[in-house]
Amino acid sequence: MGGSPSRPQMVASLNHRDYRESISGIVSEFEFAFFPQRAVIRAWPTTDEKALNNKIIMPANVTALKLHQGILYCGLENGTIKCAQWDFRSSSGRLLDDSTDLTGQRGAVKAMWIRGDSLFCGCEEMVRIWDLERKQCYQTLQLPGVRRMKTICTFMNNLYIGSSNEIRAYDLQANSLLWTTTVHEFTSMVVCQGTLYVGCRNSPEILCYSLDTGLRCRTLRGHHGGVTALLAINRRPSGPGADMDSAGTELISGSADRRWARWTFKETGEPKPVFSDVVHHSAIDLLYYDPQSKYLYSVQEGTSADKHICKWKL
Repeated sequence: MGGSPSRPQMVASLNHRDYRESISGIVSEFEFAFFPQRAVIRAWPTTDEKALNNKIIMPANVTALKLHQGILYCGLENGTIKCAQWDFRSSSGRLLDDSTDLTGQRGAVKAMWIRGDSLFCGCEEMVRIWDLERKQCYQTLQLPGVRRMKTICTFMNNLYIGSSNEIRAYDLQANSLLWTTTVHEFTSMVVCQGTLYVGCRNSPEILCYSLDTGLRCRTLRGHHGGVTALLAINRRPSGPGADMDSAGTELISGSADRRWARWTFKETGEPKPVFSDVVHHSAIDLLYYDPQSKYLYSVQEGTSADKHICKWKL
């Protein structure tokens, strides 16, 4: 009780020379990790790293990926969101009927976010919000000037959008802009403990912003390279449909120093990082946490063949 988290242990790694393309997302369920590479979603049974032939073929390159209630939502380069399912008994996947497609996005699907039964889909100068039960879009936000979108997230009634060099906050009820702040070489952002945490490729510091005003409030230091990935996790889930990032109790950061760090928040004092060992050969640009298995997945940047995906027990 009250002690520092122990140093994380890596329990599996995907080390295969055939899979060198960049990965646009990763999700996990029942000891399978799913990750897209171009127009294929591959399934990695993490108990057997040699069995890598399982895959789902997509009609276009996959640019974003989310998993919700057993359905893989696959955002494509052509603006469509395709739905797929995985049969865990036969270790095979399939695309669902075209009637389940979510269409109407402008350009490639750049970012997706799920809260409850709503899917937020970000593309060029637009965010569309879908009711996943009815497969209907019930709100569209036109975002003039928002290009090269990288990530979106929500907190309460607000939507936060991160693009290459700025962050914008919108009031979802009023459909209005709340604030804009400039950042340089933006990579990622999450909401954790009521604060917006931002990573930038050109800085080893994690920048912290007020959710209400967009003003800088503090800085987290510890990495020796640019912050390339951020993830908020909830080690005390509050039930089905909980907004994992908004209710985050711990912050995970990945860096160009090839390590990831776990930041635990306490009632007093600044959070202190606990770093992983260096096992990647380039910057970590994706992090994913499976709350059921309590495994963390780290994905390295670029086309390096060795240790592209690592699995850790928290």
